[in-house]
Amino acid sequence: MLHSPRTASSSRHPFGLATASELLATAGLAHPALAEVWSWNTGNGNWMTASNWSPSIVPGFDFMVYNDIRIGDLPGVQNSTVFMNNAPAAGALLFNELQISNGMTLDMNGRELGGLTGTATLSGANSRLIVRPSVGPNFHDFTSQIFQLNSGTRLTFADNGRMRTGFLDSNGGVISGRGTLHIQGSGPGAGVSNDGTIEGSINGGLTILQENSARFDLDGATGTGQLALATAYSELSIEGDELRDTFSGTVTMGSGSLLTMNILSGWTADANSTFNVSSSILGAAAQINGSHFTFGGDLNIGGSQGHLRVLADTTLTNAADVFLGNDDRLELDGSTVVQGGVYNLTQGARIDFDGPTTVEGGTFDMVGTTYANGVVNFNGATSWDGVTTFNGRARQIGWATVSAPSTINAEVLDMDGNENATWTINHSLTVNTDAIEIGSQNFGGTLNMNVGALGRLTLNLTDPTASWTMSGTMNLAGLGILTTTRIAGSGMIVTGTLSMGAGIVQITA
Repeated sequence: MLHSPRTASSSRHPFGLATASELLATAGLAHPALAEVWSWNTGNGNWMTASNWSPSIVPGFDFMVYNDIRIGDLPGVQNSTVFMNNAPAAGALLFNELQISNGMTLDMNGRELGGLTGTATLSGANSRLIVRPSVGPNFHDFTSQIFQLNSGTRLTFADNGRMRTGFLDSNGGVISGRGTLHIQGSGPGAGVSNDGTIEGSINGGLTILQENSARFDLDGATGTGQLALATAYSELSIEGDELRDTFSGTVTMGSGSLLTMNILSGWTADANSTFNVSSSILGAAAQINGSHFTFGGDLNIGGSQGHLRVLADTTLTNAADVFLGNDDRLELDGSTVVQGGVYNLTQGARIDFDGPTTVEGGTFDMVGTTYANGVVNFNGATSWDGVTTFNGRARQIGWATVSAPSTINAEVLDMDGNENATWTINHSLTVNTDAIEIGSQNFGGTLNMNVGALGRLTLNLTDPTASWTMSGTMNLAGLGILTTTRIAGSGMIVTGTLSMGAGIVQITA
């Protein structure tokens, strides 16, 4: 018998096939007569029962004839299950065309089935193919050149089943379960066109791999495709070099779910995309991981313990529109660039920028200025580079750098975070705020303005009679014989350490 070894290295090679005589001998069948179509003619039943087929011969065994197999095309054949029950290690049964329709299910039952040049089509509500891992000689449990799902149909993986196809087109179908889908088609056509739903799974998840040049269109031709991870702790992994276009569809995530997008060139969810995160388990954040993620759509975080953690490096564009419900949380752990966008935080909501962050813009709206009213925390190293507004409270906890002209408008900008934040101001920074700390106007961290001629802090408190206290450390220096203004704006009281380097420094506050 000719079998390809069951190893990952065989994933791009034809599945092993027994000779026709060997397979037929194993099955105890005579050589089938040549026929164009084999149709299932009963309800629930086993594949190897000849009387379940019309003509009354089991299809898929003839090495020379690739059969057209139809399950659900005859009157009265509906909403039942066909179980494959050929010898489990004998190799793959064959088809040229496989059609499953009328609510019928084909359960591969640990066997192998395939057509290297064939097309598999699912049509009719609840029609389903279930791919299970086999003990046969081939690495893939199911193979087709083209796989088509129509509205209401399901491709289901169970127990880490493996399937390969050149091209998969889902027009309203659902791909789900625990297993791996290998896409081996060559471009320029879409390896996956998802005008339906791709669902994550628990206990290992669903993985879709691009293994050739045909790329994934995850939102389909209509832009309505969905990635669904609403089930708690479900996982979905997409791997390839790049997507065919930006993602405009919908992503739904639940408690502890994980979406991993290992796309070499990064991926973009554009202004038409929507991410809905709803979690209810304390500490079980939904997570997005993988390659660089550019986000410019709608993000809604809700549930009693709403929490999204973005592990991937991220760019938030001007089109980003983010909403956090009561006590919900958005956490960005990778390197993040905030180009702009609108961020709405309701009572007790919180955004944490934990990784290195560049802030170029954005408007953050909270319901008040106390911690309980919502807060934006910059916990990692932060580079300020633009105009940003906080209608509420923001805290700078990590090291801050100003390397381009920047303006921060805030009701409360807690500049020293935990009383020890360090600001290195190498360009002009204007802060317009009611207060630099709740209950006081005190800065206890470190201010460095001792490099170049452009570093300046203009701190404008809303109350024209108010002043702020510098109780930490301020390091100033001028630039040669030039008079360099370092501090401007509202009155400043110095109770901490003021260190002067070389040059001439002017304080106009």
